[in-house]
Amino acid sequence: MVAEFPAYDAEGVWNAHYNNAIEKKKACNHWDKFPRTTYAAFHYLCGTGFENIVSEITGNQGVQADVGLHGGGWHAHATSGKLNVHLDYSIHPKLKLERHYNIIIYMTPDWNPEWGGGLEVWDHNEDGTPSGLHVTVENRFNRAVLFDTTQYSWHGLPKDLSCPEGVMRRSMATYYVTEPEPN
Repeated sequence: MVAEFPAYDAEGVWNAHYNNAIEKKKACNHWDKFPRTTYAAFHYLCGTGFENIVSEITGNQGVQADVGLHGGGWHAHATSGKLNVHLDYSIHPKLKLERHYNIIIYMTPDWNPEWGGGLEVWDHNEDGTPSGLHVTVENRFNRAVLFDTTQYSWHGLPKDLSCPEGVMRRSMATYYVTEPEPN
């Protein structure tokens, strides 16, 4: 899949380009843009078998993959790339289900941790505002991070990447939804 991952400056692949004070990245969630192996990987991550694995790990029955990859797919952060600490949306805009879990799979071989790129997970105050860094999950090739995105799950990549020009932090992501909790 690494060989299939497009270059940051590839034409006609990236359907989302973000370059603002909050985030600097590119993304693609269009199934028709994924080459064979990547397509098969997303198919697996969105299939019943993997939904059952997520249910088993989390103890939450009724987990469904967001097969539309809303916010998921390929993500690429080049030099100075970032994504401020944030909360994900709660209710899927089309499915009206609660976005509950996220899996991120790091896809950059030979990534140097000194460049940054780890997923920061933050604690929160009683009022729900972020209070400080809890843990950084290092960006290691082929590492998968599954985490709960509900309520006060503050997370991000807030420090500008310092990777050399031509190198990018590559990842793929899929989200899982559940029936919303009352209120």
